[in-house]
Amino acid sequence: MSTVFISWIAHHGRSAAIASALGAEPLFITGGSGPAPVRYLRAAIATRRALRSPQRPSAAIVMLPPLPALLATTLSRRSLPIAGDLHSGVFNDPKWSWALVLTLRILRKRGIAVVTNASLAQTCRDRGVETVVLHDMIEDYQEPLGAPPLDLIRGEYVFLPVTYAPDEPIDSVLAAAAASPAVTFVLTGRAPERVRQAAPSNVVLTGFVAQTNFESLLRNAGAVAALTTREDTMQRAGYEALSAGVPLIASSTQVLREYFEDSAVFSDSSAEGLQAAVQEIFADREAWIARVEAMKVRKQAEQTAALETLREWTIR
Repeated sequence: MSTVFISWIAHHGRSAAIASALGAEPLFITGGSGPAPVRYLRAAIATRRALRSPQRPSAAIVMLPPLPALLATTLSRRSLPIAGDLHSGVFNDPKWSWALVLTLRILRKRGIAVVTNASLAQTCRDRGVETVVLHDMIEDYQEPLGAPPLDLIRGEYVFLPVTYAPDEPIDSVLAAAAASPAVTFVLTGRAPERVRQAAPSNVVLTGFVAQTNFESLLRNAGAVAALTTREDTMQRAGYEALSAGVPLIASSTQVLREYFEDSAVFSDSSAEGLQAAVQEIFADREAWIARVEAMKVRKQAEQTAALETLREWTIR
C-alpha cells in the first residue's frame, strides 16, 4: 500500500519534492474555479474519492493550510494515519491560525506533524503532537546550465522569487534597487500595478515564469534574496539558493539565521540594509559561493535523517 501526499493546489515544489523523496504519490487537487467554499467542496469530494479508491493508500501526508484539506482527509478514512505538513501560515496567518488548536488536536490523535523549524516543532510538541523537522528538499541539478533568459547576464543580477505577499518588503527592495543602479533586480510573480509604476529601470518584473525559466533565472543569478518580515517563517527561495549553489541574502529573523548560519548575508527589511547586503555579496561572491556549497553538504545530511524518520512513520 502506498502513501499519498495531498496538496489542494495546482502544484507545489515542496510537496512534489518530499513525495518524490519518500516514494509517495503526489495528489494536487485544485477544486476548479469559483468561490472558496465551492472549490473546497469539490476538492473534498476528489480527496475522498482518492482515499477510498481500490488502491486505498496506507497513509496520507496533507499540505496545510488550508484546514479543509485536513478535515476532508480525516473524514474520508477514519483510521487512516495522517501527517500534516504544516506551513508557517498554520501558525501565523490570521486566515488559518485561529484553527491551530483544532489542527494539532487532530494530528495528535491521527498521526504526526511535519514543520520547517525548531520553534514550530516546539509549539506542536507542547500540544502533545509527535513532530518531525523537515526543511524543503535541498536538491542537485543534473541538467547543464544554459544562458539566462530575458537577456540577463550570468552572475550579475539579484533574483527575488516573490508573490507580493504582505510579509515581503517590496517597497524596500525597490528603494534598494534605485540606490544600486549597477545591479539588476529580477522579481518573479504578477506584480501589482503600483509596483510596476514604482519600479526603477534596473528592476525586471518577469510575471509568471515557466519552471524551466525559473530554474535558469535561479541558477544563473549572482545572488538570491529570500525576504520576509515574519518570524518563524522559512523561505523557499533560501532552499533553492542552496540547491543551486548561489549566494544568499536572507532576512535577519531567528529561524533563518539558525538555519543558514554563516552561509548567507543577513539583512533587516530596510532599503539601506538590503543595499548593503547586495554590496557585500558582490564584493566577494566566490567566497560566498564556497560557504553555500559547504552548507549544502551539511543540510543534505540532516535532510536524509529527517526523511528516514518520516519514512519509518509511513510504514508503522
